[in-house]
Amino acid sequence: MTTINTFEDILAAMDRDPQLREAMRQHVLGEELRQLPAIVQELREAVAELAQTVRDYMAATNTRLDRLEAGQAEANARLDRLEAGQAEANARLDRLEAGQAEANARLDRLEAGQAEANARLDRLEAGQARIEERQDRMETDIKELKSDMADVKGQLVPLAAHRMVGRIADVTQSRRPRWMENTEIIDISDDADTSDVPPNELESFRAIDLAMRAVDKNRPGNYEQYIVIECTSTITRNDVTRAARNAEYMTRFTGAPAKAVVIGHSIPDAIAALAQEIAVHCITVTNKSTRPR
Repeated sequence: MTTINTFEDILAAMDRDPQLREAMRQHVLGEELRQLPAIVQELREAVAELAQTVRDYMAATNTRLDRLEAGQAEANARLDRLEAGQAEANARLDRLEAGQAEANARLDRLEAGQAEANARLDRLEAGQARIEERQDRMETDIKELKSDMADVKGQLVPLAAHRMVGRIADVTQSRRPRWMENTEIIDISDDADTSDVPPNELESFRAIDLAMRAVDKNRPGNYEQYIVIECTSTITRNDVTRAARNAEYMTRFTGAPAKAVVIGHSIPDAIAALAQEIAVHCITVTNKSTRPR
């Protein structure tokens, strides 16, 4: 039988006898301490599992971080590209703004030039209006001058008629022509029965331009005849018919034949044909006949 005197003897005995060691453990340790190894084992397994979970979480986290870092890098690259694009856009905007400023300046110059052009056009239009006004006045003056010239030419016709007595005598087949005073024509109308003569036609007769007494060459003896002369610038239908009518009244008032003559600077062909048809003699004056002597 083993004698145990010291604590070392106890330890040695427990080393030699496992049952003794277990009995000693159960006797010395409580239930909780006896379960401690199992708890420790469980804790070890739990810690190992937790460590694996942590490692898995860290691996997942690292993976996510890698993806986030890659995304961040891509985002940074995109931001760099965006910033570069923004810088380019800003540069383009700066150029556009500069171009817009230049365009506005050009527009201002164009508007100023347009205003100047409009002002010049206004001055030109005003000048044109003055020119047109002067032209209108000139045209009016020319018309008045032509009218005055026609009057002057008309006033020269009686002078020409006095110088063309021979021509008048030839066309009317007359000899010994003698000019009549206007008062003689008025006396003829006063001595005649003019009750049925329209006032305007009687006034026309009393205002005959020129009249002559002459002898008819075509009748033997001294048969008197009258020559009624209408003086005008351009011979018209009214001149021809008036001369014919006044010649008829001269014959009616005096009982002697009367021939109608119209003297003018020009006569249209149609009027000449009419005059020939109603036996009115037409004579055109020449520059020589109107020229002062």
